[in-house]
Amino acid sequence: MLYPATKLATSEALDARTASDTLNEELQLRRVDADGLYEAMDYLVQHKHAIERRLARRHLSESALVLCDITSIYVEGDSIELASYGYNRDGKKGKQVFGLVTDLHGYRAAVEVFSGNTADPQTRSAQVTKLRTTFGFSHGVLVGDRGLLTPARLREDLRPAGLDWIT
Repeated sequence: MLYPATKLATSEALDARTASDTLNEELQLRRVDADGLYEAMDYLVQHKHAIERRLARRHLSESALVLCDITSIYVEGDSIELASYGYNRDGKKGKQVFGLVTDLHGYRAAVEVFSGNTADPQTRSAQVTKLRTTFGFSHGVLVGDRGLLTPARLREDLRPAGLDWIT
């Protein structure tokens, strides 16, 4: 997240022998290789919901402002399942869509990856479900732009969930 790169470039940047900064030393890492990064990613995916719950307890609170937004990135290649073709603001043909939940200060509590052909407003129901079920909120205030918090999303997702909003 600090330095987006390939697994190989990341392992080289973190390995003590080829480090490009002091992050390896500060984190007290041993030898870092691509296989170790894949293992770490597998661990994070397996524990994603527990990690998000801990982050939410630390950074979000009931009835507080919860900022939700999405972004998309361009992806090259034909075999990336999540990079489905769909609408892209930048006119690119392949993309992934990321949903982000933060507190008022921008501290991230959750990140969700959606298929590239997921329309912006359709990501909202997943975020509402996360607030209600994963975080256990019975109330909250979602902040989003009018592209995300459309009249249909307000009617179908937020009102039934008892959430307030600012758009």
